[in-house]
Amino acid sequence: MPSKRSSGTAIDSIRPSALQPHKHVVLPVMFRLIYTCGLRPGEARVLPANNVYLDSGEILITETKRSRDRMIVMSEDMRTLCADYNEQRKVLSPDSPFFFPGTDGKAFASATISREFCKCWAKANPEEVQQCYIMTGFHTATEGTLEIPLMKGISPELMEVNT
Repeated sequence: MPSKRSSGTAIDSIRPSALQPHKHVVLPVMFRLIYTCGLRPGEARVLPANNVYLDSGEILITETKRSRDRMIVMSEDMRTLCADYNEQRKVLSPDSPFFFPGTDGKAFASATISREFCKCWAKANPEEVQQCYIMTGFHTATEGTLEIPLMKGISPELMEVNT
């Protein structure tokens, strides 16, 4: 995960949630694998556990953007991290076919990966601009002036910086 500051601390600060009580175990390893091996997030998200060869440090990527299989080789540090993580994975989700399973054993949702990555990035790079999109309902002008109450229904927490 690229960052001007130490994003390792931000990655390691991921906390479990009611819906994803194991994400603090799974996502730090996934993000490091994405960054160190050049995987696309979607490739890591659906990576089959049986395509990760921990003895040799190789990963077979089959769900690729261009539909061409490729072999990736992990660094020794990454291989060791994945081997340690794999022992936890077998306990947390023993029947899942995915190397990075969600709580239900299925692949994490793309939105979850994106949201958690953005939180880590914001935590590691607080000086960078963060965007908040405020969506309103549809409004139709019935007279000469159209007034749209932008902040109606927006909670103050939405306007705070992500941490």
